[in-house]
Parts: sequence; C-alpha cells; structure tokens
Amino acid sequence: MEGQVALITGATRGIGRRIAQEITATGADVVVVGRSEERTAKLVSELHRMKGGGSIDGEICDLMLQSEIRALADRFRAGHGRLDVLINNAGAIFSRREVTSEGFERTWALNHNAYFLLTTLLHDMLFEGTPARIVNTASDAHQTGRMYWDDLQFAKRRPLWGW
Repeated sequence: MEGQVALITGATRGIGRRIAQEITATGADVVVVGRSEERTAKLVSELHRMKGGGSIDGEICDLMLQSEIRALADRFRAGHGRLDVLINNAGAIFSRREVTSEGFERTWALNHNAYFLLTTLLHDMLFEGTPARIVNTASDAHQTGRMYWDDLQFAKRRPLWGW
C-alpha cells in the first residue's frame, strides 16, 4: 500500500489499533483518529517505530459532534492530497441516554451519524483515486435491539442498557 493514504477512526484501542498497526506495516501513509490526545500520541509514537511505515499522523476528534467531524474533514483535506482507504471504526455503547451538545443521542451520533457524515464529507477524495475502499466496522449488537423508526434517538423510549 506504499503511496496510499488510509484514515482510521477509533484507532487508539481494540480493532482500530490493530488495523492501524497492520496498515502501517504495508507502507501506507496512515492518519489515526482518536478522542484522547494521550492515547493518540502514544499510538502515533508506536507506529513511527514500526518498520516499513509511511507517514503517520494523529488527529483528535470527538466523533459524537458533527462540528468536530467537519473540522476533521477540513484538516484532512488541507494536509493530504488523496484518500485511498477510509475505515470508520469508532463506536461505543452507553448505558444511559444522553444527548450531545448538538442534540443527538450519543449512540446514534457516534455509531451511525459519524460514519455517514465523515464518508459524505470525504467521498470525492475517495472517488478521485481508484480503487478506493470504505470499511465500516460494526458488532452483532443489533441482534438484541430493535429499530424504532419513529424514535431513532430514543426520545420517547428508554434504551435497554445501551442497546
């Protein structure tokens, strides 16, 4: 993947961290996105020590906030001329219903809105280079939940332990 650019959200732990390590080993330029400055800096430092990696950058973004996602997309565009792989990996489960400062229920904001907004904001960069890839990770948590199309943010219902 030398010469290609990969952007990975939720990169500081779990699956995202492993993805960042594996893609770095291919020689790609990697941009890792995390919410914590400390964890993101630690990952960037670790990836720099790997052999064969391209350039490594870290971005801090609270993906629950659309304003921060828009700023992330702007920074990415300003710093990179291309995007070959977008990995939407960030996600979480929250046991209590809380609403972001922008009015979205946190689970909905992070696990759904963030993927769609970031992809939409960067899709032209992906289509400019071929072949490009968008990878969205998810869990099987949907098996225990139900979609309430009239209440996607659970304003009328109480979510069951974050599901």
